Amino acid sequence: MTAFSALARLVRALPEPLARTLVDRVMVRSLMMAWPPNRAAARKNLRRVMSHGGTPPTNDALKAALSESLGLYARFLLVMMNHPAEIRAARERMDLALLPALRKLGSARKGVVMVTPNYGLVGHAAWALAESGIPVMLPILNRDFLAHSPPEMREKVFTVGSSASAALRKLQGGDVVLTIADINFLPKRRTTQFFGAPAPLGYAAARLAVAAGSPILPSYATVTGDRCRFEADEPIPTEGRMLEAVQADVARSMERFIGRHPEQWLVYEDFWDVAGMDRRYAVAKRLARWS
Repeated sequence: MTAFSALARLVRALPEPLARTLVDRVMVRSLMMAWPPNRAAARKNLRRVMSHGGTPPTNDALKAALSESLGLYARFLLVMMNHPAEIRAARERMDLALLPALRKLGSARKGVVMVTPNYGLVGHAAWALAESGIPVMLPILNRDFLAHSPPEMREKVFTVGSSASAALRKLQGGDVVLTIADINFLPKRRTTQFFGAPAPLGYAAARLAVAAGSPILPSYATVTGDRCRFEADEPIPTEGRMLEAVQADVARSMERFIGRHPEQWLVYEDFWDVAGMDRRYAVAKRLARWS
């Protein structure tokens, strides 16, 4: 059992108000954000996104955006822990608005690479999609991270690094692969212009899609009130195109959606510190063995 799975069992055993307090107030807002560099980096990211979109990044605006983002991140952790209240939210308050676009692309039998940043209720969206009947696989850093999840969910999850061949086979069979766009755990780092500066965006989606000739469907789990809408941007064609051009299209899509809702972007490290992100990715890979 991983440390995260052990923590998930503890959280699920607690009364819901206490579980939310532990994750939201203690783990996220106190422990994670108590470290001054983390808070400074999170505010710096928000400041860049807001400024790029023409919104004045005042202290009040930054404070409100960061608070909302941290609340969403706490809910992300809770659904990853399989907390019953958040699983119910994924089932009852998630609108899978992108299903028609996904089915239309899938009708060509070339597979579809869905790409989403850590944005909104992305964990809830992945859960709802997995239960929708759509054949989908999700590569993550370490599938043992979700050892506590039901078998029907775990069978859709693969470990990054060992999953490339499986992902290609899924795409060739007409299935869907859901990738995270703002984390790069692949061996080589590429930078892409993102909100006006080079950033180490993940390029797994572009690489898989170009290799398989599959279209990319940028997808975003946008929260509105007490509901979430898993919506799609325009599909990105890949056949006959260079990897860099496809990746640039992914970045522009992310800029549009994150730019509208910077408070829903769940990234709390200095995303444009390329060397620093390289070091953190390397550490994360090592820690994943025991997480």
